[in-house]
Amino acid sequence: MKKLVILTALLISTATVVHAQEQDALLDDKELAHNVLNAVAILLTIYLASSFILSLVKLFLSDRLQRSMLEKQTPENIVAKLLPRHKSEKQRTIKWFFLLFALSIGLTIVYLTQPLGFHSVLIVSFSTAFGFLAYFQYLKSTKNTDQ
Repeated sequence: MKKLVILTALLISTATVVHAQEQDALLDDKELAHNVLNAVAILLTIYLASSFILSLVKLFLSDRLQRSMLEKQTPENIVAKLLPRHKSEKQRTIKWFFLLFALSIGLTIVYLTQPLGFHSVLIVSFSTAFGFLAYFQYLKSTKNTDQ
């Protein structure tokens, strides 16, 4: 995350310095603000998608490791030391799935109901809340099946 923030700050500062040499009124230029916003949004999207994929891979590989350890009858204390946070990673991955899926639905609705405005912010906010509600319902249903 620190690398992403540093890279974004570097891109913004480079763009503003180069543009400040060309033009005195930096705030009047809508094109620069649009390009900076696009760069930040792209970097944030890449970070979120890659961390989601990485957590899915970690979850899959730790599950395979646990299964192979059980097949070879490894002592339980060694398995517990090697894989202590299996359940929390699974829950975090599922939470990100629900959140990103709800956000993608919200952004699709925003795209289909243009022009952009305050209602777009409300649609994205409600879709995010719906994603968290769906995750809460999922946790509630899995808690009932575990008992």
